[in-house]
Amino acid sequence: MTIYKAPQTAIARKLKELRKSRGWSQAAYAEKTKITLDTIKNIESGRTRDPDTATVARICEDFGIEPTFLISEHSYSNYHLVRGNDAKLQELEHRFGPAGRQGLQVGGFVTTWLQYDTCDDARYEPHLVGGVILDEELMLPKPFIILRDQLLRENAERKKRGQKSFHNGPSLCLSRFFAGNTDDGDERSVLKCFFKRSEYANNKTAKGVNGAALRYEALRDWRFLNQPIEFLSSGVGNALMLFTDGGDSAIFVKRSEFEEFRSGDFDVAVVEGIHPTKDVAAEGIIDVYAAARRGYLEECGIDIPLDDIKLIGFGNDLEYYQWNLLGYAVSEVSSSDLIKYWHGAEDRKESEDMFAIASDPVSVLSFCRDRAVWGSGLAAAYFSLCKRHGQAEVVAAANKVFLS
Repeated sequence: MTIYKAPQTAIARKLKELRKSRGWSQAAYAEKTKITLDTIKNIESGRTRDPDTATVARICEDFGIEPTFLISEHSYSNYHLVRGNDAKLQELEHRFGPAGRQGLQVGGFVTTWLQYDTCDDARYEPHLVGGVILDEELMLPKPFIILRDQLLRENAERKKRGQKSFHNGPSLCLSRFFAGNTDDGDERSVLKCFFKRSEYANNKTAKGVNGAALRYEALRDWRFLNQPIEFLSSGVGNALMLFTDGGDSAIFVKRSEFEEFRSGDFDVAVVEGIHPTKDVAAEGIIDVYAAARRGYLEECGIDIPLDDIKLIGFGNDLEYYQWNLLGYAVSEVSSSDLIKYWHGAEDRKESEDMFAIASDPVSVLSFCRDRAVWGSGLAAAYFSLCKRHGQAEVVAAANKVFLS
């Protein structure tokens, strides 16, 4: 278990995070800029701790950031966050279309997370949340199919050469959803999702670097933001916080450098896709709580009782066009014991380190400020904190962390 400490070399960490956010290797970035490959390597390794003014200016121009962000040890290093001023909001709108301005705001910063529903109760009751698999064909536009088929051909070639490849297993695509309340007088929160069958190659195409241009074009042209862009919506999942030590500690993980998506980024304890066969309650009926329980077991090695899991929200991360349910669980398991379970977890390979931090809002939000936690992860942390501490306390903590 790694206890969180404030990062020591700001420019090394931030340059690496910014570069990887564009999907560039060090060599690829060197080809796109006037900075030499050796200079990039020396900055990121820490050998060059104080690069010259011209180099700093070039990096800032390449990534559209301010010098104070790059060189200040206390400057916020989560590149998934954007300051909520008019200029930055216009940039988000140019990139993501009308939805770019509507992201979750945390302490004067804007995330790429769109919260479509927040549960009014302690959690969505299991019988009031879930999904149905429609007996309808998933229609994909021709440019998407071309990219997907190219990806599959390249994957087949890698497999023949004995290189790393992926298994093109079954997946789910979010076609539409309904969020509302029961009409029995209690007005309990209801969330129903309607899925179509898909495949993992569609997930990779929609969320990968090669599909980014198509993804952003679709977002800029999309006007019905209350419902999904279906051909981009494969790979629906759960993003889940885990509080251990009876709730005193919050768990985060660092994703492996070998993962294709968000490699080296930081995440909440569980981000797991809902599976069309593993998470079925009955024929064609998806059990999202079973998916959450499976996620804790496969990614953390801990079996959380269903009654202890709380699914509390639903939305989309525009950066990857990823739909997730948000939730959390509180466990009496100690952080030190969790690390033992995590090392033996089935999907532990997706993450390379685990972090236990104090679970109060200031500590959790400080971690999210100083580490590259993506929009879905930050949203899971934020709304979990709101459920546990109340929104007023969390808003005050966010203002202290991000505005002080």
